[in-house]
Amino acid sequence: MNVIEILTQRLEAYEPVVIKSTEPFLIRMEMCEINSSFPRETRNSILVAEKCDFSVLSQLDESNCILYLGKEKINCDFCSSSFISLAKKGSKKKLEKDLKLILSDLLLIYQTKNSFYNVYTKNYDLVDLINYAEELIRNPISVFNLTSEPIAMGKQFSSHLQKDAIVNEYRNKGYISMDFARDHDFNEFFAALHAAEKPFTYYHKQKNVLARRIYPIICNDNKLAHCTVILQNEMSPITDVIVQYLCDLAAFSLQRNPYSITSSSRDAVILKQLIAGKYKSNEELAYNVDYSDFQDIRSLYILTTRTNSKFIVTDPGMLTRELFQLLLPDVNWIKHLLESDRLVFLINTDTPRFILKNESKLKDYFKKTGYLCAVSQPFSNLSAFQTQYQQTEKLLDIAKYLGQTT
Repeated sequence: MNVIEILTQRLEAYEPVVIKSTEPFLIRMEMCEINSSFPRETRNSILVAEKCDFSVLSQLDESNCILYLGKEKINCDFCSSSFISLAKKGSKKKLEKDLKLILSDLLLIYQTKNSFYNVYTKNYDLVDLINYAEELIRNPISVFNLTSEPIAMGKQFSSHLQKDAIVNEYRNKGYISMDFARDHDFNEFFAALHAAEKPFTYYHKQKNVLARRIYPIICNDNKLAHCTVILQNEMSPITDVIVQYLCDLAAFSLQRNPYSITSSSRDAVILKQLIAGKYKSNEELAYNVDYSDFQDIRSLYILTTRTNSKFIVTDPGMLTRELFQLLLPDVNWIKHLLESDRLVFLINTDTPRFILKNESKLKDYFKKTGYLCAVSQPFSNLSAFQTQYQQTEKLLDIAKYLGQTT
């Protein structure tokens, strides 16, 4: 939620209409007329005006926000500042009092963001950030991946583990099973969780499921994880902004750690569960795949790689993009997972004799990148994944025993 969104939400009684929105930094307020004598050097101000000279608007700094009380239509095409028209005027004294309260809250937000940044840059620890946020909003906070596996928990949240059915299910089984979702009436919740692009609040009729507010953690339109806040205390617009800023820093933190970001994307989580054999039936596998990008499956191959040198550091996302470009037009999609000292790729193709056709390309590529690579037999059903993956692991063990390097 940015400053303009906070302003319009808090001024809802005045029926605000946003004509132009920038990213102002607001620390003061002024009741004024914007005319030829208005000081052009004004910065960081909410300018409450009944009259606006069009020629002056274009000269004002973008760090300001104009609240327009007049009835005349104003041409804002060349206005540098944010411009909000209040359709319902009300009392000026009441408006001035409301704006002072808003400015006080905005100052708290600015200070909090600065403190967040200072906490984070000390050691880039997501848990430290969460603990700090818990102190500010007085609610337990955690970050989970897309199958509700905890990535980081605050001190307050940890004390609630034994009280919450969802967290206990993961702690006991290592994943959220389809039977659990059905028996506890969670299908609707998990469907909303996977689809959510904006924060939402969830209340469940069962007493052992605590009310929570969910915030998707998104970077470059890709959902990485979600932040969960247990609603012990009511969330205000200000505390909501604080958690959303926490999510922004969490997204940055997850990008810094390739394993975290990989294991937190839903496709990679499914790969991780497939490797571990977590799905006990085809029905449960289908239930999880329905919410993923594992669609239009034709012929699947697993490529498992191990590095030959501890000094080779490679971005798995970059490797996936390079592989995809290398194998075009013979691939439909490629998924990847970073697991300890290896990268696992799942390739979907409808090209006959895919490996034979691309064998020399793959050999040259993995020799260049310094990885030892094993390829599975083709299969068409994800239920065969674990068997085929274990086949590639055995091939890598044999290659290592024989001293092969590619």
